[in-house]
Amino acid sequence: MVPFSPASFSPAGATPSRKFSSRTNAGQVVAHFGVTDNTKWQGHGQTSSIQLYDEEYKLTTSFKYMFQKLVDKAHVLNDTIDYMAEKLQSHYQIEELSHVAVPMQEPVTVAGRICCDANGKMNAKSVLLEGSRDTSMGKCIPVDLAELKQFSLFPGQLVAMDGINNTGQKLVVKKLYEGVAQSLPEINVKTEPGSDKLSVLIAAGPFSTSDNLSYEPLNELTKNISKDKPDVCILLGPFVDMKNEVIEKGNCKMSYDTIFNEQLKFIGTITKSVGCQVIVVPSYRDVHHDYVYPQPPFDVKMPDFKHMHMMSDPCTVSINNIVFGITSTDILMHLGAEEISWNPPTSTDRLGRLAQHLITQHSYYPLYPPSDEVNIDYEALDTYGTLRVTPHVLILPSDLKQFIKELHGSFCINPGRVAKGQIGGSYARMMINVNDVETQSSVVQHTAAQVLRV
Repeated sequence: MVPFSPASFSPAGATPSRKFSSRTNAGQVVAHFGVTDNTKWQGHGQTSSIQLYDEEYKLTTSFKYMFQKLVDKAHVLNDTIDYMAEKLQSHYQIEELSHVAVPMQEPVTVAGRICCDANGKMNAKSVLLEGSRDTSMGKCIPVDLAELKQFSLFPGQLVAMDGINNTGQKLVVKKLYEGVAQSLPEINVKTEPGSDKLSVLIAAGPFSTSDNLSYEPLNELTKNISKDKPDVCILLGPFVDMKNEVIEKGNCKMSYDTIFNEQLKFIGTITKSVGCQVIVVPSYRDVHHDYVYPQPPFDVKMPDFKHMHMMSDPCTVSINNIVFGITSTDILMHLGAEEISWNPPTSTDRLGRLAQHLITQHSYYPLYPPSDEVNIDYEALDTYGTLRVTPHVLILPSDLKQFIKELHGSFCINPGRVAKGQIGGSYARMMINVNDVETQSSVVQHTAAQVLRV
């Protein structure tokens, strides 16, 4: 028995969204990958193994934020330059890294962080390169990109450059090293009879249309869960969206925690009945949760729903030894607003290029300074927000167009959002042929996936 009706959240006088109820495109496939025509999406009801990929860097409880000292933040930002400089130097076999601002008549190679010389959006004429304290005493220098045939840059990006700095006042760039992807983690798949496939459903909030708290899209999503019976559901916030009109206007008649807990009970009951494991990831848009990134998991006790796993944002999770990288923060939108490019190698695939930055920068949030929407604790980001491997699957929900792509061997997916304004959004489902995956191999060639309308 379902513990509540989704419509019970609406304040007095609220009515379900007419636009959502009158939709005609439910179930429409908006993106796909692999062979999907004859794919059976149903799970096997197996008990999947779910655990954090790296126990040493797990965020499991709340922490004190808004106590960040500028000197500690500066140390983290400097250390990330040194970290990436070492990676770039090793990968590209760079002999020596020079000071960014010392005059040199010969070509030099320097490393640092891309910055903008003023407030506002960066352009090709306003790019600075900030060196680390070890190599450059933290100096910044303007860079001239005119001789580059192609580039893709954003504030906060860690790069190396070949160039000439005759005067010590400007670096004329001849070559750009934008980043390097890490290796995929080793897969040691142990399967039981009948569990040769892994079925995963991925959905990101909001789960109610923006004009009410009826949660009709959530109700429709759970119908699809009941039909497909996935082995694992990955649900990302916001669950109680601060941008919902009812919440913004203060017309909500229930506490935010009550709304959220009832949602979890509803989801828990449905998923338990079909034998599905659930991963729950918060969002900075969840009005009832800590407004910080990285964001700790929801602190809820659900003894009747032990199949539900509360994870942080971001998190790197191992599901049956397949590594999933997950963040609910719309980093793609934030990067897209700040990135500048000229004839990039992937000029026709902007979305893939934006997602690729996370993999090559080894970070769930490489943009600096961050979007005004996000409150980042940089010491915590260094510990909990670093991509220490290239995940087999990278989940990046965004308000940008839905997509499924292969990037550096990683299966990257934007499932969209379950509700978009007053209309229905989308969710994703994927099927991985686990037995076909080889050790230290990408799962891309063994995966079928779809993004569908709710």
